[in-house]
This record gives sequence, structure tokens and C-alpha cells, in this order.
Amino acid sequence: MNNSSRMLFQISFLILCSAQYTISVPTSKTTRTTSAPLTTSILENEFLSKVMHAIPHEKITEIANAHLKSDENFQAAVKYLQNETFLDLMETIEKKPEWTAFRNIVKEDTGLDISSVFKCVVNFLRSVKVDGTGTAERSFKPFIMDVFKEIPFPNIMAELNSKENASKFEELYNKMSSAHTKKIVANLIHLPEVKKFLDSINDMDLKVYDLLAFIFGFLKWGEIQIPSTYETLLVQLS
Repeated sequence: MNNSSRMLFQISFLILCSAQYTISVPTSKTTRTTSAPLTTSILENEFLSKVMHAIPHEKITEIANAHLKSDENFQAAVKYLQNETFLDLMETIEKKPEWTAFRNIVKEDTGLDISSVFKCVVNFLRSVKVDGTGTAERSFKPFIMDVFKEIPFPNIMAELNSKENASKFEELYNKMSSAHTKKIVANLIHLPEVKKFLDSINDMDLKVYDLLAFIFGFLKWGEIQIPSTYETLLVQLS
């Protein structure tokens, strides 16, 4: 893996992992949230845990609270994800054997307990109170942009590329890019329920297909096509 590929892959991977810090657990009787940091019960990989804890989760929680209070587009997006149809879709995916295989390989490769993250998202959506009518255009983009401003990407990238950690990251990359992992991801992506889930997220300015296309490309699973779609992802994984 050359230096430019390494850096782009690291940024993509970091964005996905840092999403854990946008997951918040609602406090009782208020619309405020408290952060759910990556504890050892969720992320058992010491190397990644050290990197992820550099993310200012308390500040990101403040940003989430601010958007829940005043951002109509963010409010509409969260309200949409709170509907029972979407929540049932998430729980249906979680029961699929393809999800179980994916959960297990992620835990094996990275130490991340993605099932705990998944449950945290569902609990958040079922419990959080959101102001606003929910009729505005659904978008997470302003929230995500505010979050990215607070993540010390240069410091984290320097940590990843330090002499101490470079070999650990290379080992992680080799595990994640294996043909076995690719097959498991392909089986999951092919599920119609996963397509419906990804479509819903992508339509709220999260550009999840472009992000996955970059990650799949840097894992050397196929050629990157941007802008990407569900169909182009299937081609990458074929």
C-alpha cells in the first residue's frame, strides 16, 4: 500500500469509526444527549482504542444537542429514522445470518463490537425527543461538517503513521482487505434490506455510497467510481 493510498484509507476508516461518537444516549425527560465513547466493551483493540479516544466526543455531543435544538434539517432526518418502518428494518438486518458473519469478522479484524454500536443507534432513535415538525428537507450535512471541524485529523493521522503504530495499521489493513472479508461484506451488501437502509442514509446528504466506494477501492476490492451508487458497489464487490 503506497503512502497516498494509506492516508486516504486511514481517513475513510477514521470517518467510519468516529461515527460512534455521533451516537448519543438520551438523558431522561430532556432532549439533551450524553456521549457514548468507545469503551473496552465496544472496542477491544488497544491500538484503535487509543486513536479513537483522541476524538473529542464531549464536544461532538454538544454539537448534536445544538442541532437537535435548532437545525430543522437535522431534526427532520432524525425524525425520519425514528419511524417504526426504519427501526424495524434495522432490527431485521440484525437478525440476518449475513449480519452475524459481518459482525464477527469486524470484531475479529478490528476488535470493534459493531453489534453494540448498532443497538446504541436503535436505542437512541427510539428514545430521543426531537423538536420541530419534521417536514424540512432531511439532511445530516451541516451536523457532519461541524463534527469534522472538531476532529484533530492531522494529530490522529500522525499517530497512525508513527513508527510505533505503522506496522499495527498495516497488519489491520491486511486483515480487512482479505478475500474472506470481501466475501462476507459482499453477502451483506447484496441483502435488499441493506440496500433500503443505505438508500435512506445516502438520501440525507451522508454520501455513504461514495465513502464505501473509497474504502472498497483502497482495500483493493475493485475500481472506484465516484459518484457511486448501490449498483457500482456491487460491481466493486463482484
